[in-house]
Amino acid sequence: MRKKITYLIFISLLLSGFYLTTLAQQSITSATLSGRVVDVNGAAVHGASVSIINLDRNQNATTSSDAEGNFRFIYLPSGRYQLKASASGFAPADRELTLTLGEVLDLQVRLAVTGVETKIDITAETPLVETVRTAQRMSTGG
Repeated sequence: MRKKITYLIFISLLLSGFYLTTLAQQSITSATLSGRVVDVNGAAVHGASVSIINLDRNQNATTSSDAEGNFRFIYLPSGRYQLKASASGFAPADRELTLTLGEVLDLQVRLAVTGVETKIDITAETPLVETVRTAQRMSTGG
């Protein structure tokens, strides 16, 4: 009985080692790009539109930053990319980068605040002019 238990343990260890070796030999065929969109003070920019364009294949993907300003693109083929980020009230930012197989790149994208444009319309009623009455005011001398 003791030999059977030892034999089963040996077989289990052997199979688990084979499984781990198989996992280690999986090929990596993509890259991952993640990051955080922030303003010039380092505060997170929520809801920023972030897009990435593969310049070699003319493929693109778009996502939005979460409440902490984080974004992520997974399973990107290696190659040259252009990353663009934009948000309301901020000047858009773009950056070129190259991703290699298996690379996990983490970027910080900084957006500058643009000038706030305010439009004010002032309207006033036009004063009425009496065109019928011709009376003049007399001054009293004194």
